[in-house]
Amino acid sequence: MTTRKIITQDPFISRNGDKHWRERGLWPCQWIACSDAGEPPFVTAYRLQFSLNAAATIPIHVTADERYELFLDGERIGRGSERGDANNWFYESYDLTLAAGAHVLAARVWSLGPERPIAQISVRPGFLLCAEGEWQALLSTGTAVWQTKKLDGYQFETPPRTYWRGARIAVDGRRFPWGYEKGEGDSWETAVPVEQAVGRVVDYTWHDIHRLQPATLPPMLDKEVRTGQVRYVSGTATEAPIRAVDHLPDEQPAWQTLLTNRQPPAASRQITIPPHTRRRILFDLEDYYCLYPELLVSGGAGGRIQFHSAESLYLNPVTNDKGHRDEIEGKFFVGVGDAFYPDGGDNRLFDTLWWQAGRYWELVVETAVSPLTIHRLTLRETRYPLEMESEFEAGDGRLQAIMPMLERSMQMCS
Repeated sequence: MTTRKIITQDPFISRNGDKHWRERGLWPCQWIACSDAGEPPFVTAYRLQFSLNAAATIPIHVTADERYELFLDGERIGRGSERGDANNWFYESYDLTLAAGAHVLAARVWSLGPERPIAQISVRPGFLLCAEGEWQALLSTGTAVWQTKKLDGYQFETPPRTYWRGARIAVDGRRFPWGYEKGEGDSWETAVPVEQAVGRVVDYTWHDIHRLQPATLPPMLDKEVRTGQVRYVSGTATEAPIRAVDHLPDEQPAWQTLLTNRQPPAASRQITIPPHTRRRILFDLEDYYCLYPELLVSGGAGGRIQFHSAESLYLNPVTNDKGHRDEIEGKFFVGVGDAFYPDGGDNRLFDTLWWQAGRYWELVVETAVSPLTIHRLTLRETRYPLEMESEFEAGDGRLQAIMPMLERSMQMCS
């Protein structure tokens, strides 16, 4: 079990109380990096294999430049870091409650460099995990034997409309090191230390370092969403307008079950697309969402999967005229998202580095010589955990009617 916690004070300040004032900001760990990663943009993985003689609860503090996902024994337990700047580089704090025996900590870290979103600051790529007390030597970066490798298979491009989310990615499943989050695979190498971890200015060190500060925000919402309607299924290209004449109504129920229904057995939820086939599916979630999408697939070697999002469809993709947002007939989908290229293996989980936003979501699948089976489509909502805790009443019914939209706007913009 893992608990994310909010702290307000440097966890190592008391440790340094007997040191000279010039050294009191030092942490008992170091930033580490992958020496073979090259220049950003790139994605790297880190792993630490360790064992406990007895059950324990271990406090740790984690951050990365630029972003990380943290896994414990193959399960994602956290994301970060909260965005700041070099003088206020935030870290997240966790309590790991672990049973006796073998465990694996792993992290996926991405550094987009010139392709990062405009809100993302970077000092230098790296990863940091610092444990408290007796666990420092066993777990902390710079003291424990952390290993790392570059995650091949990522390609980056920055088309229009993506300055706010950074580069769009394509994942080539034939080159991707599946199982990295469990610490599996080969080509791991010892991570190299690149920077002393510090929690405050040390001896007037105003050069480029990360000055660590505890995160101020609670964990973002992480909730599976099963809502919406499948409005359109066709074999048309994504550039084509949505037309009722192209719709395949007999296939719509299966896609609807994949989107919203938890009840049927997994085998009855999955969909298989035959070889040399294109399918284009338009999901209308009937509200605005910020989501991390995930697709669990098997087969499909040589094919392509695209998953894009948009606020609305367009009457004309050149003039950006949206018209009535409930209507789709004759309109065009112009969105942003990522692409995935299956390698033909079983139970491949494709996911994104960053969340996507919108009401309409378009899934385009193109198969080659092999069929592709989609076992599961998962949409995980992310946002600040802002919920309505007050009540509002007005004699003017129009004000009452727009309250859900106002609440949703605050949630999505936070």
